[in-house]
Amino acid sequence: MEHLNKACPEVSWVITGTCNFSCHYCSTEKEFLEYNDRQASEVAQKLISILDQTDKEWHVVITGGEPFVVRNFHEICHQITQNHLITIDTNLSLDKPIENFIQTVNPSRVRQLYGAVHIEERAKHESLTKFVNRIHHLKKHGFPLKISYVLEPKLSVRFWDDHQFFKEHDIEIVPKPFKGIMEHGFRNLKMEYYDQKTKEILREFAKTKLKTTVSVTGVQCNSGKDFIRVMPNGDVKRCYNATKLMGNVLVDSFEFNLMAKECDVAICCHNGLKHVEFKPAEREFLNAIMSLKLGEFVRAKESLETGLKLDPNFASAYINLAHIAIQERQYELASTHLEKAKMLSPDHPTVKHHEEKFKMGEFDKIYFTNTIYFEKSRMM
Repeated sequence: MEHLNKACPEVSWVITGTCNFSCHYCSTEKEFLEYNDRQASEVAQKLISILDQTDKEWHVVITGGEPFVVRNFHEICHQITQNHLITIDTNLSLDKPIENFIQTVNPSRVRQLYGAVHIEERAKHESLTKFVNRIHHLKKHGFPLKISYVLEPKLSVRFWDDHQFFKEHDIEIVPKPFKGIMEHGFRNLKMEYYDQKTKEILREFAKTKLKTTVSVTGVQCNSGKDFIRVMPNGDVKRCYNATKLMGNVLVDSFEFNLMAKECDVAICCHNGLKHVEFKPAEREFLNAIMSLKLGEFVRAKESLETGLKLDPNFASAYINLAHIAIQERQYELASTHLEKAKMLSPDHPTVKHHEEKFKMGEFDKIYFTNTIYFEKSRMM
């Protein structure tokens, strides 16, 4: 199954907005709740045709809503996997559709079934024992699974008990960092979501560090070339947070980008970052952001200092070094870093805000930034 791990272009397809769970932190846009099964089938046929014409093997990540609520979902998956690979984001709660999937789809064409526990919502629908049995049934038939646990703040106190339960049933669950509540189309991510207990849990699972959001505006990105996002109504976007459409698979044709282009969205989510062409200095800044979110200041400082040696014009790097210095109560050093940030980008709101708060002694309001390039840094 070496082909399952090879790099290949990717489609994120939101097949439906409908779900049998009602998680309050769900990111599904309400406007897509009304799109029906027939439209899902029509989008599938058009999308498969477009991908086949590229003469490439694509990785189609199917998400929702809950994909398994779509009528004849197993047939759609069977059609896609004739020439392409699939991953499915699912709550793994629907027995009959899952059994149809098992009987229809070749597991060697499935990269992963990404099953979410959604522990509180699941308790309203079924016992954990049923969920466990379903996971083992899929494993028995050769399907690769990864089971995630959305680490909503209030769940951090029970995570290890739930982790132990699944471990006793030979299932590893991986905490998925909580990214906030959807508000006006964006995640409202507050730093209190990452309390000390949550950070301690996330530190135990190194891969969770990859799940972060960063502003990469101005950085070269292959989204639109090696990645597209398809919505339930057939709309095609360059990436997860793009507002401009590339086209619609149902009503007109669209063209893939031929080369990488500058990112033009405010925030890039963790899944999109793998399509960004980071320079070495930019990669170090990203590593620092991941470390800062977990409170790993020593590692973050090392990454930022390495990045500045590669490119000394990162105003945002100095902002984050100032944040670290304040956490370590090195206020003179923090002042020096803020001055350097001001010299590089004097008019940026974040620089002005931090300078003002430092002068007022409101050190707890000097947060780290996830923006790689402030305006002047980008021009230089």
